[in-house]
Amino acid sequence: MADIVKAGWLIRRTTVLKHWKREWFILTNDARLRRMSSPDKQFDKADDVFQLSRCRELRIGAEQVAYDIEPPEGATRAQMMQLVPSEGDTWTLCAESTDDLLAWQTSFDDVRQLHIERFQQQQAQLNNIQLPPGRYDFAYYPGVYQGDYPHQVYRAPDGSTHTVIFVDRGARYGTGSDLAAGALTGLALGSLMWWPFFMFPLMWC
Repeated sequence: MADIVKAGWLIRRTTVLKHWKREWFILTNDARLRRMSSPDKQFDKADDVFQLSRCRELRIGAEQVAYDIEPPEGATRAQMMQLVPSEGDTWTLCAESTDDLLAWQTSFDDVRQLHIERFQQQQAQLNNIQLPPGRYDFAYYPGVYQGDYPHQVYRAPDGSTHTVIFVDRGARYGTGSDLAAGALTGLALGSLMWWPFFMFPLMWC
């Protein structure tokens, strides 16, 4: 099994009956979230697996989770999150506390960043481009980006095109940079939108 990034209890809203059920979840560095009845089962076949490479959106907290879903007894909407796949059922989960929810969000970010860096290096090797690991942040752009930053264009499952922009951290945080001045205002820097990073690349710019 791949390395475990985080494991712990979450309460899941069942798909059919819409009941809340406490289960044990394991997030691994191969971008899979596995669920099972208890920690004792973690080396057995999982009851179900969510492939994060197929995740279209990760909704965190009361402002993002569907408004018509009530949290389990004793919890608040601020503890909830939803994993929305490109196809299939959404996983609606509730953490044991807001701190635990933040820990899960951070772990999802860590796994996402790991896959981005792997993909980045693979693309750089294929195109003979040297991009130092850890130097770039990433911006998600809904469409074909026409600017000067290095970027990758992807085709989404519905046929639309999207762009991931590689933003030099020095440019992003530099006081005199065009990015700091707002040239990329509105882009989802560090976005939790997983799927653009796993789509088939159309071009490297």
